[in-house]
Amino acid sequence: MRLLRKAIIFFNIIFSCFLFSQPIFAQQLSRKYLPGHYYTKQGEKVSGLLKFNYTSTPLKPKPYGTCSVSFKSDKNASKIKLTTEDITSFVMGQDSFTVAKDFDFRHIFYFKITQDFVQVLSSGKISLYRYYALMGSGSKFGKSTVTYTFLKKGLDIVHVREKETKDILLKHIKDFPELHNIVSQMNKEGINLKKQIELYNAHFLPKAGI
Repeated sequence: MRLLRKAIIFFNIIFSCFLFSQPIFAQQLSRKYLPGHYYTKQGEKVSGLLKFNYTSTPLKPKPYGTCSVSFKSDKNASKIKLTTEDITSFVMGQDSFTVAKDFDFRHIFYFKITQDFVQVLSSGKISLYRYYALMGSGSKFGKSTVTYTFLKKGLDIVHVREKETKDILLKHIKDFPELHNIVSQMNKEGINLKKQIELYNAHFLPKAGI
């Protein structure tokens, strides 16, 4: 137990000391076509050029969400529009997206999402998602990108607001007591949610030879 605790602390220190190259969407929310692929509901992989589109989230949820993907088989091809009705996931550069269902959040108003595309920040026993939307005064040039973070474990998918990060994380990592104990002693402002979830997921990976 003591060695495991030391390993967790060491990983936290190392993770904090190195600068990792950020995924394309974290560096810039580009609206350009990027090489990648998507998966159909039948499991077929289709490669080409993709562009991710998102807009304001309506108060009344749409059956297949508001995000979409513009796809071209090559730069000279005609584009087609894909939604969560058509595909299950897609990849652009280093960034992966999947379909999340039945989640909600509050940003001034309460929003309920039936299903929509979300960026996958971490996956495993706990998954971490980022949802994109536009917010503004209604003017095309006055809108800006906003993102919302969600944690998913089992059927539970929770909007993680910054001030609630520690409490939500502790609630979902009780089955890893060593990490739970370390996080419980952290300051709320010092918690890197993605890093802690990756530690948690790594702990539950199948051990070699088992």
